[in-house]
Amino acid sequence: MLLWPPVVMLLAGLVVERSALPRGGGEWWTLLSRISPKLGLIGVTMVAAFAASNVLETLGIGEQLAPYLKRLEGVPQIVAALVVGLIVVIVAGPLNTTSTLAAVGPVAFAALTAADVPPYIAFAAVIVWASSEGCSPPGAAPLYVAAGIASINPVRIFVPVTVYYLVPSYLMGVLIVEE
Repeated sequence: MLLWPPVVMLLAGLVVERSALPRGGGEWWTLLSRISPKLGLIGVTMVAAFAASNVLETLGIGEQLAPYLKRLEGVPQIVAALVVGLIVVIVAGPLNTTSTLAAVGPVAFAALTAADVPPYIAFAAVIVWASSEGCSPPGAAPLYVAAGIASINPVRIFVPVTVYYLVPSYLMGVLIVEE
């Protein structure tokens, strides 16, 4: 399942846009020399993001945060949501959603339920916060790819995406907790 969708999309793109493809070796060489610097930047950035993910998981960030989040027992739900949401969104920066949920999901869920948030609401809020990884530096691989394709500096993308996606995702999780 991980291999075939990209292969099918690549083949479909080649068939649909075959008239736009380079015709000879020189044209291919020109195309590849034009896009290779972008691919290098994207590749290095993605490797760095995956390395950061591995480091945080290896360090056991979930276990380290557990004592702090357990102190949220008995605080108002809004305070618990603001604190837990911020921690999950920060951790989601270098990690993908699955890694974020594995690293801090159980601790975040326990902290919210300790603050009397119903379990199904705590679950939904944690997933919303963890899914913000697509727009959080340094792990937003799709944004780096899009920036490379558009030939713009990836840093320029993060400010609008943070304002229009990351902050609203964080606030949406807080609103979910507030029901």
